[in-house]
Amino acid sequence: MRKQVLAVVAFGFIMLGLGASMAWAQNQIEANFKFDFMVDGKTMPAGGYVFQVEEDRVVMKSAEGGAAMNIPIVTRIANRELPKVKFFFDKDHDGNYYLSELQLPGEDGYLFQGSGRPHTHVAAEAGAGK
Repeated sequence: MRKQVLAVVAFGFIMLGLGASMAWAQNQIEANFKFDFMVDGKTMPAGGYVFQVEEDRVVMKSAEGGAAMNIPIVTRIANRELPKVKFFFDKDHDGNYYLSELQLPGEDGYLFQGSGRPHTHVAAEAGAGK
């Protein structure tokens, strides 16, 4: 009887872990940016990144590994009804890029702290870069 209880408990933990990893994969976005950019005051080098999107937070890390960072959300923004995931950057007059928006198909997007200076906008699709 004790072995059966342990087996059921072990199975439960395995299923919880599997469910959590599946949830991570469903909300994961991969993107490749061909330029350096700023996020929350930090300069991020050009390259591949993985974004984990949840209702109230967005987490970013390099596709090559390393520490993850939470991106502070200023507010949620209206659904633009875009067919693909899109990232928007503020580009200031000095050529610096600031991650300012993440738009998801069929959902409200996320507004991040962009450039506080005069700027233009640059869009990049997930996986494509710009």
